[in-house]
Amino acid sequence: MKKTLRMIGCVIIILMLVWLLRDHLELSELKSDIVRLESSVGVLDVVDPSRLHIKFSEVDAASPDDVKLIWRLWIPGGENWRLTHGIGGSRSGYSGFSSSDGRPQLLSVRMIREDSDCVIHVVTVGSTFPMNGGKNMASFVTAHWDSLVLEIAGKESQLDMSSDQITDVLRIGAPKSLRDEFQKAFPNRRSDDDAALTVFQLRLGTEQSFVNEEAELAEAKAGNQ
Repeated sequence: MKKTLRMIGCVIIILMLVWLLRDHLELSELKSDIVRLESSVGVLDVVDPSRLHIKFSEVDAASPDDVKLIWRLWIPGGENWRLTHGIGGSRSGYSGFSSSDGRPQLLSVRMIREDSDCVIHVVTVGSTFPMNGGKNMASFVTAHWDSLVLEIAGKESQLDMSSDQITDVLRIGAPKSLRDEFQKAFPNRRSDDDAALTVFQLRLGTEQSFVNEEAELAEAKAGNQ
């Protein structure tokens, strides 16, 4: 019994080390991207350090099997921030972080086709979190990649946003002509999202801005009843 428990403990430790090593490699790659991007496109122009600055820097989206996008950010200090992600029009979850001092960062989103799954890695300097889109998302994205639309914050020009605003950093949308296929791939999508067929969405804002939005949505819902 003790030998079995020791073996289980060793397996758990090995898995944790593998996970930490992958996170370390992703963060190291992102830090090297900072140096490379600064040498090619210059530094982020921070006009007002009290505001969120976003500039899209790079995309590699020729194939749906490996899509990579990179943004350069200025995160104002003194706030608690939240990155929310949604798959198939539903709100899947979020990652929270705080910024005591204003600082520049990179934000990377990488969507990789792994066997029958679609794995999305969201990485910033200091944190990384993966999510599984599932086989339905993988099949839908692969089949309709050329028809999907990528809405990318800061692509045309740098965005300077107030900290009480929520920024749609990335939205991958499908046209209405794919509504039936989208419904089959994402049967649990939100019923109030009929107009926008959202395959994946990433949003950035302060904790308070999301609290305010949720309160406004609840008030609107109550008013419609």
